[in-house]
Amino acid sequence: MKRIIPFILLGLVLCSFNISAQKKEPVTAINGKQVAAGEGWKIFRLYKDAKDKVTLFLAYQESSVVKITAGTFKAWIKIKSYKKDSASTDYTLISYQVKCKTREIHTSQIIEYMINGKKKNNENPDAEFEEVVPDSLDEDVFIAICDEYDK
Repeated sequence: MKRIIPFILLGLVLCSFNISAQKKEPVTAINGKQVAAGEGWKIFRLYKDAKDKVTLFLAYQESSVVKITAGTFKAWIKIKSYKKDSASTDYTLISYQVKCKTREIHTSQIIEYMINGKKKNNENPDAEFEEVVPDSLDEDVFIAICDEYDK
């Protein structure tokens, strides 16, 4: 019995360490793998499938957030997909502008970076602001930027 007690204590210590490590797991650990959003990028939204696997993440580049006028901000958003059907696109960068007071959003540029190293650039600087649609990717962007910067 005396020989078993140290092993039981060691097991309890290791078990409690594993539980506390799981609670402090960084948001960049996705589906059991470390994911680098990139230096200066803050992940603010994870989308999961029915099996609780992350299929998509959204991040904003903290240095890109610019106050244009009171309550209006511009920011670059990174979208990274982990779905099997998105094999051709590595990630997408989108330039957003948000008006926090009126719940409006505007996309001026979308750049898709392909796995093969090529990129697609779509610019639409003259697009008008639109109302933020509830329960949408745009609303996630709106909330992340306005909650953090419109104080």
